[in-house]
Amino acid sequence: MKTPASGNLFFQNRTITLARALVVAGFLFALLLAPNRAAAQGIPANTSPLDTWSFGDTNGWNSDYGLAPVSFTNLGVSYYGDPINGSGLALVLDSTNAAWLQYNVYDSGNTTNLTVSQGSVTMWFMPSWGSTNTGGSGPGWWGQLINVGQWTTNASYGWWSLYTDPAGANLYFSAQNNSGTQTNYLSAPIAWTPGQWHFIALTYSSAQTSLYLDGQLATNGVGMSIWPTSDVLSNGFCIGSDTNGEAQAHGMFDELYTYNLVLNSNTISSTFNSFQPGFVLLDSWSFWDTNGWESDDGYAPVSFTNLAVSNLGDAYSSLTSLVVDSTNAAWLQYNVVESDGRPSLTVNQGTITMWFAPDWASTNTGGFGPGGWGQLINVGQWTSDASYGWWSLYTDPAGANLYFSTQNNAGTQTNYLSVPISWTFNAWHFIALTYSATNTALYLDGQLATNGVGVSITPGTNVLANGFYIGSDTNGAAQAHGIFDDIYTYGIPLSSNAVVSLYANERIGFGMNPYNFASDLILSAQSSTYTLSSASPTNMIIQDVFTGLGNLQPVGPASSCSNGTNAYNVWITNVVATMVGSGTNATMNLQFSIEGGSNNVPFDVFANSLLDFSTNTNKRWAWEGQGYQCKTYLLTNLPITTCFLILGTPQDTDGDGLTDAYELLVSKTSPTNYSTDGTGMADGWEILYFKQIGVDPNGDPDGDGLNNYTEFQMYSQGYSPVKWDSSTNSVVGDGYQDFSGDGLANLMEASFGGNMFTNNPAWKANSSGDGFPDEYKTLVGLPSSATPAPGLPTYSKNPIQ
Repeated sequence: MKTPASGNLFFQNRTITLARALVVAGFLFALLLAPNRAAAQGIPANTSPLDTWSFGDTNGWNSDYGLAPVSFTNLGVSYYGDPINGSGLALVLDSTNAAWLQYNVYDSGNTTNLTVSQGSVTMWFMPSWGSTNTGGSGPGWWGQLINVGQWTTNASYGWWSLYTDPAGANLYFSAQNNSGTQTNYLSAPIAWTPGQWHFIALTYSSAQTSLYLDGQLATNGVGMSIWPTSDVLSNGFCIGSDTNGEAQAHGMFDELYTYNLVLNSNTISSTFNSFQPGFVLLDSWSFWDTNGWESDDGYAPVSFTNLAVSNLGDAYSSLTSLVVDSTNAAWLQYNVVESDGRPSLTVNQGTITMWFAPDWASTNTGGFGPGGWGQLINVGQWTSDASYGWWSLYTDPAGANLYFSTQNNAGTQTNYLSVPISWTFNAWHFIALTYSATNTALYLDGQLATNGVGVSITPGTNVLANGFYIGSDTNGAAQAHGIFDDIYTYGIPLSSNAVVSLYANERIGFGMNPYNFASDLILSAQSSTYTLSSASPTNMIIQDVFTGLGNLQPVGPASSCSNGTNAYNVWITNVVATMVGSGTNATMNLQFSIEGGSNNVPFDVFANSLLDFSTNTNKRWAWEGQGYQCKTYLLTNLPITTCFLILGTPQDTDGDGLTDAYELLVSKTSPTNYSTDGTGMADGWEILYFKQIGVDPNGDPDGDGLNNYTEFQMYSQGYSPVKWDSSTNSVVGDGYQDFSGDGLANLMEASFGGNMFTNNPAWKANSSGDGFPDEYKTLVGLPSSATPAPGLPTYSKNPIQ
């Protein structure tokens, strides 16, 4: 909950940050795309409200539809309103003096804002008091939540109200006419605590009255039979008090909606689930502040280092997103509990949602994973003996599984849940973790992935005092290696419907980012499947993939030099070994010269602690770099025990990009077989990008829509199987570019009977003249002669029609 441990909750004066404003602005943009504000919140479009109040106007207190109040006095403002669906502000009616907020029941232009004989009223309310049955003192008097007219002892005027008793232990709906009759339609017990938001929905008609609390039916009552007369209604209705500013509810109001019809239970449940996240939000991070990395509620991090920024973020907020992906230690650390007592994260129960895009691909998609355990969010530090305290959502080194685990400091670790993942490079995923003492649940991209046991152990307070980390462990290691955006923390486990609603709302922002839009098209498109018969009949010659000095340090010309009998007659001479350091820290430096061979011919230098020339992959030599004849080189930090050096010539018999020496000594592949694994892809190309052979030719680790074999065929054109955009100058990936220039994206060529290497305008042939290519109709199972194609819109070639 947004509940400070101390201070005045209802007048806490926090600054609304730019990020909060951006979130709101983004959401308002979404509303323009929807039929109305209610529909955007999960309320069916045919149940439009009469009016709504999200209390964004704290000066004039106009409604969301622009209705001005009749009068108001002694109102307060809270910044703990709904920041996701509303303004982030809330009305406070909690004064020792008379206080009220009064609106017309009937406004100018025959607009009705509240009906009393039939309709529905929904609202979110947070009391500043606790019910007496929870140890509190209640509001101390009858507390009117919404009120028309004025209660009298003899029912001589007219009254209509939803209200609490002085103990705050019951909620009532009653009405009076002006002829001595009062009817109490329903009542329901409540047990509320201060600072806790509750969703209240009242429905009423001549057939029945119903009260719903927090999305669930609390009670039913008899149908409406009396209500105030028109002269009472002409005086309007009040929110949070009676007409005199007394009988105050003493609390906070937000997202109040009125309807002229009875909402059904499904609509009420859907509304509750849609709005709930905004009222249990602890904090959020849309990463709009890429200098100081403040949260959306303005809380600064404890520390950070080696962070980067991406523009692939949510288009509804700031577009910018956090990148934790460094070869050095990198972290972003926040307090678990802020200095003002406000929690930013709870570890015993709550919800975390985030969007994450890895810079790696899972091994089960042909990638290599993050290469180490990758912490998405982390508290404390994992230890082998569980002696400190740890709480984390993380991936395995292969990027093939997602886990949620904790440790205490008494030797216990609990792995609550795990779920397999198959992710590709730079593809956004929505992750939601809910947890409590009774259950844990993990949702991926809006779908429940798995459930686990309840949380039983958590880190101690001393560990929590060190805060939590996004994207790494406390040392800046175990990095997630990817992009983060729109991280939200909540104080309670959200329902599955709420999680699904969040995903549905937030994914629009990522889809509307033009960079992600292109990526989505690629990920949803079909890629042609590799078969060996589709390989080029002539093996493409691959130039040496390992070149340069490597670990060799040039010292200077050799003291003497002689040529070999041919280019491959070469040897090592003038070897000098020098120990550096002592004891367990001692290493060896090795200086040597290359003689023989021919001028300007590079020779590979290999090292090993074993003199082994078998095919055993556990006894590989290490490639140290390339040197030239008549030069002296230095290798440092070698082991002090045994070291063997050998020179390799540039000979590459099979033209696969690896010298024969490299294949025999390092990769243990065949020096006479271009593609040792039989995939048709050159050994050198596979080892250059994947460090091994046996790569799946149909895999797509960079998620650009082109499989590995196609990327191999395009190697000479600079295409990379591990870079989404090999050219680095396009907003779309390799698959969505058009290499052949025939107007068809690379990844779609096979579907239209061509290939990405050949300019094939024939795919545009349209024998029926309806504007849809014959190949397209074949692709979707329609005859090419269909005019126009059944099920497809009529196409006009005239752009002004």
